Amino acid sequence: MINVIIICGLFIGLVLFTFLLREGKIGSASYTTLLIISILVSLALYGFDRLKELDLKNLKIVLNEIKEVKKDVYAKAETVKKLGEEMAELTAFNVISVGRFAAEDLQDKMLEARDKITAVLKELGSEDAKIQQISKKIDDMVLRDLKYDVLSEVQKATHELLAKGEKINRDEIYKQTEKLLFEKYERDKIIEYLKSQKAYKSEIEPLLDQLDKFYKDKKL
Repeated sequence: MINVIIICGLFIGLVLFTFLLREGKIGSASYTTLLIISILVSLALYGFDRLKELDLKNLKIVLNEIKEVKKDVYAKAETVKKLGEEMAELTAFNVISVGRFAAEDLQDKMLEARDKITAVLKELGSEDAKIQQISKKIDDMVLRDLKYDVLSEVQKATHELLAKGEKINRDEIYKQTEKLLFEKYERDKIIEYLKSQKAYKSEIEPLLDQLDKFYKDKKL
C-alpha cells in the first residue's frame, strides 16, 4: 500500500512541477531541484537500491533515471501542444468552410473563433509563427468576404444604371473592380474607377471603411 502512495505522490509532484514550469512560475533549475528532491524522498521511503551516487561534499546528486524522466515529461508536453495545434487547424478549417450562408454576423463569429483559437494556442505554448499560420486562414476568408460585399454593392449600382438605360459594360466593370480589390487593393483607385464608370454609390463608402479597418488591425 505504501508503495502505491509513494508512486501516486511522485506522479502528482511531477505533474505539478511540470505545470509550474510550463506556466513560467519556476525556472528549469528550480524544476530540476524539485524533481530531485521528490525522487530522493520517494527513494528514501521506497529504498535506495536505485540510487547510484550521493556526494554530499560537492552537493552533487546523480540519479540514474532523472534525465529519462525529464525527457518523458517534455515529450508528453510536446504531444499535448501538437494535439492542440492539430485541433486548432481543424477548428480553423471548420470556421472558414461551414455555414458560408449563415447569419449576417458570420464574420464577427469567425473572428471570435479566431481569437479563441489564438488564446488556446498561446496557452499551449505554440510559437507565434504557428499561431499566425492558423489564424491567417480565418483572416483571409473574412477579408475575402468584405471585398465581395463591395462587389455586391457594385453589382447593384450597375443594375440600376442599366435600368435607367445607361450604356455600360456591366461584366467589365465587375471584373475590373474585382481586379482592383484582389490584386493590389488601393481604395482611391477603386473609387476613381467606379466614378469614371458612373457606378459609384455612397453605400460603397462604409464597406471600404470596414475593409480599410480590417487591413489595419484585423478587426471589424
